[in-house]
Amino acid sequence: MQVVLQEPNSLSGIPEYLRLVTKPVVDIIMSGADATKVDPKQILAAGGGLLARDVAFIKGELGTCKCENIGDHPDMPYHALTADQPADDAKKNRDVLLAEGQGHTIFQVAEIQRLLGKCSCKGRTSAKAL
Repeated sequence: MQVVLQEPNSLSGIPEYLRLVTKPVVDIIMSGADATKVDPKQILAAGGGLLARDVAFIKGELGTCKCENIGDHPDMPYHALTADQPADDAKKNRDVLLAEGQGHTIFQVAEIQRLLGKCSCKGRTSAKAL
């Protein structure tokens, strides 16, 4: 599987999160199963989750955002992606956190995005120089 995205800063790291959350779902589909019927914990355990620490990194790259379906909320979409998640435990690696059921699958991220609407972020208004 290959996920191809054009980034203004090739070192931002954000496209890797798309790969992380989609790869286990693609594997399930390729095995002949219906990924929408698989327990989310199975997807997370296979590495397919967006963690609170990932959201913190993305926030650092994208900066403040405005989402069309939400009034002026100072911390969207980040709050929506982490509100039901425990605080990050830096002593645990991502595999341990995902095996514990932390994080959101691509299906959960898509639902959050649907509720928020399109978000425009200040960190992506123009390309950054390397």
